[in-house]
Amino acid sequence: MSARERQVLTLLGSGASNADIARELHLAEDTVKTHVSAVYVRLGVRNRVQAAIIAHDIGLTGERWYYGAPPPASPRHRAMRVAGRWANGTS
Repeated sequence: MSARERQVLTLLGSGASNADIARELHLAEDTVKTHVSAVYVRLGVRNRVQAAIIAHDIGLTGERWYYGAPPPASPRHRAMRVAGRWANGTS
């Protein structure tokens, strides 16, 4: 994986959108989309959530402050919240 792809994966794992990644790395959004697609291929995943979970699991996301705000919840936690399930199994 190239250094740029690793940067994109790190930001993707932190919950950043393609537009956010483009601003952070000073790239065109189409370039970010190309890098995101390359990351999917290298990781063997089919979507953003799967890539973000891998980034989180291998420790790329860590504690990061993003544009002055606390980092978003992990993709796994966010998916559970959207599905109406919390970590303790309650709704």
